[in-house]
Amino acid sequence: MTGFISSQFTFDTPALLMATDWPVVVAIFTFIYGASIGSFANAAALRLLLDEDPISQPSRCRFCNRNLRAFENLPIVGYLILMGKCGCKKHPLPARYVAVELGTAILFCIYAAILPFWACLALSIALAIMIIAFLTDFSGMVLWTPSLGLGAFFGFAASLLIPDWPVAPASAVFGAALGASFIILINFAYKIMRGVNGFGSGDIWLMAMIGAWFGPIGAVITFFGGAYLGALVGITLILLGKKHISSKLPFGVFLSIVFLLYPISYI
Repeated sequence: MTGFISSQFTFDTPALLMATDWPVVVAIFTFIYGASIGSFANAAALRLLLDEDPISQPSRCRFCNRNLRAFENLPIVGYLILMGKCGCKKHPLPARYVAVELGTAILFCIYAAILPFWACLALSIALAIMIIAFLTDFSGMVLWTPSLGLGAFFGFAASLLIPDWPVAPASAVFGAALGASFIILINFAYKIMRGVNGFGSGDIWLMAMIGAWFGPIGAVITFFGGAYLGALVGITLILLGKKHISSKLPFGVFLSIVFLLYPISYI
């Protein structure tokens, strides 16, 4: 036996390839860890939308107000055990819960298959914060700026502490400034022309976080990728008669999608 972690791995070795003797166990653990990130993001996003403490408050059933039992908190498994209903068996649980957990688990497994261990560990923080942003912006067009500011800090910390991180500390700072500047300048021009803000402060912090993680080039790619995706969705909804040209769309949703897919470009 060569040990749980291969003695041949380098910082460029994908996380899932570091285990030589128990690759299946590591893959399962990676999936569970990713699903747990999704479970946390689900709970935190719901609490933020209800103006509750997103961290310390115990999970509870939103229908009968009962604290959840341990097995009910298990990502994916709890949903399946309860057969998609709350603990009192009277109300169906939104399928979004299990969809987010499953999607996050799969995405994190992809990260682990192509990115080094420390990069995956760092990105798990960004993953949680960005999924929370996606969910709150999708459900209530709200972005929680403290979490995004913390996310920008962690992006800068990754550039300082993680070996072979592709973004240098100076680039992380410049990327954050550039990303925020995009929103500030466009919003300034929009307000002059229309008399109202086109973006909220949350979008500024979201772009700052994106720039801190991916640098100036990543910020530009993510911004225009999000704008393209938003335009595509907006035009489609207008053609279907579900939106009109003056309708607002949650730009943070499209930015977060591009952000989450961006690490896969390292393939």
